[in-house]
Amino acid sequence: MRFRSIRWQITLPFACLILVAMVGLSAFLSNMVERYFIRDLEIHLENEARLLAKNLEDPLLLQSPSETLDQLVKSWSVQLKSRITVVDMEGNVLAESEADRTQMENHLNRPEVQQALRQGKGSAIRYSETLQMKFLYTALLLTAEDGKPLGLLRVAYPLQQVETNLRDIQLVIWFAGIGVILLGFLIAFWVAHRTTQPLKQINLIARQITAGNLNTRVYFDTNNEISQIAESLNEMSNELSRRIEQLQTEQSRLATILAQMTDGVIILNPNGEIDLINPAAETLFNVNADQVVGNTLVRALRYHQLMELWENYRASGKEQASFLELPSEGKFIQVILAPLQGTMTGHALCLFQNLTQIRKLETIRRDFISNISHELRTPLASLKAIAETLQMGALEDPESAVHFLERMDTEIDAMVQMVNELLELSRIESGLVPLQFEPVDPCAVMNQAVERLRAQADRAGLELFVQCAENIPFIQADGRRLEQVLVNLIHNAIKFTSPPGSIECAIRQDDKGVIFSVKDTGIGIAPEDIPRIFERFYKVEHSRRSSGTGLGLSIARHLVEGHGGKIWVESEQGKGSTFFILIPYTKKH
Repeated sequence: MRFRSIRWQITLPFACLILVAMVGLSAFLSNMVERYFIRDLEIHLENEARLLAKNLEDPLLLQSPSETLDQLVKSWSVQLKSRITVVDMEGNVLAESEADRTQMENHLNRPEVQQALRQGKGSAIRYSETLQMKFLYTALLLTAEDGKPLGLLRVAYPLQQVETNLRDIQLVIWFAGIGVILLGFLIAFWVAHRTTQPLKQINLIARQITAGNLNTRVYFDTNNEISQIAESLNEMSNELSRRIEQLQTEQSRLATILAQMTDGVIILNPNGEIDLINPAAETLFNVNADQVVGNTLVRALRYHQLMELWENYRASGKEQASFLELPSEGKFIQVILAPLQGTMTGHALCLFQNLTQIRKLETIRRDFISNISHELRTPLASLKAIAETLQMGALEDPESAVHFLERMDTEIDAMVQMVNELLELSRIESGLVPLQFEPVDPCAVMNQAVERLRAQADRAGLELFVQCAENIPFIQADGRRLEQVLVNLIHNAIKFTSPPGSIECAIRQDDKGVIFSVKDTGIGIAPEDIPRIFERFYKVEHSRRSSGTGLGLSIARHLVEGHGGKIWVESEQGKGSTFFILIPYTKKH
């Protein structure tokens, strides 16, 4: 990663350029010096050969005994410090200054000899097998005065010393080249450093801005392109800070609106994946934003109705609406899927309106009308029948008239009781019956309720008794209303318990509050009826034949909840029921 930086991207090309240039220049100079040395040595040997050749132009000399010629070339060799060889036109060695000519092979095929035969002179550099070293050979054709070739004179100089001197010069050239390369590399590195150091500072400032520190700035004294970049970066930081502040304000407003909305909101991207979900939607579907964001709507919420809704939306591109019913959770939800415009084009808004309470209220209203009609039908029909009976002549019979009037009075009392209980329930639900909270002795309230109904229990042949645990603390409650609840529960227990039976009223405490219980040995409640037992007008099948409006337990539930407590029942059909009331030590608001 280090060599990918701009510093090295500047340094390395210049370094490579200098390296290639200096290596090429050094190689060129080395080769040029070598060629210069060789050429100078060739000229020197050629001049020496021409001087010696003048002494060999006499044909008689070449025809003289070889020992005389050997002595002559050896004396020349000592003076010139060169190897001298005389060869006839057939390549036979006539004289040799350094070796035994009789042991030497024919020289006709030597390169310098061949070149001299063709051009009058020749030169070659090669390794001498005779003397086991490298020589520069220069051969010159010897001719008589009439131009007739007589033989060849070859002068050779050993290259060992020349190569040593040449290597010394080449080393100087290469060391100078290396020095220039290092100096150029350092200069290139220094230039790159000066160029990239401001960029590093700009990069550091940019990283700080990326990290969210928008107050940082960068300044340079120079007035070049880099300082202009720094100035642009500062302006960008100012503008970015302003826009982020604006976006944060808008985002805060949007987040506040979404958080305060009671309807669930989900924003979907063009792929149907969740980009945003508000707290109401999380609560509605019992999910967490971290778990569902990025997933598709169907995969996150797992309701097949949403798949059909999404497919219809994708096909039409228009707003779609549907209903989502969750029987297991008792929820009824209206779903609206609408396209978004502007910068959110392609995204969709999914709105979930929880209509559970509205539907429940409609069901309650419908049930209320049905129940009140059912409950009023019987007394009204009875009154209608009695009135028709009296009109048809029963008034003439005093005994029958009195009996029918008593029946009318009973039916009217039942309707009056129903109306009164309805009014009381309505006032309790609407908060028009404020509860008067004060310290209350739970055992005293229970005893008062039992004493009010003891005579009725005795007439029914039932045993009614109270068990109050020791050290029961006082509670904050409305004693009169709490006694009303207990009277209702005990009255129901008497009504649905056959003799000989018993009703046990008990009081105990736990860490949450004081628990009242009314246990009977009556007919019990069917399991399917228990969840609805506290609904208004609801009566189990066997209780429909008895008197009562079906509002008592509903009133009791509202009064208990008004104390911040709860009421529930445990029952086994044919073995009796136990109603429980929990009143906390301190009322929960």
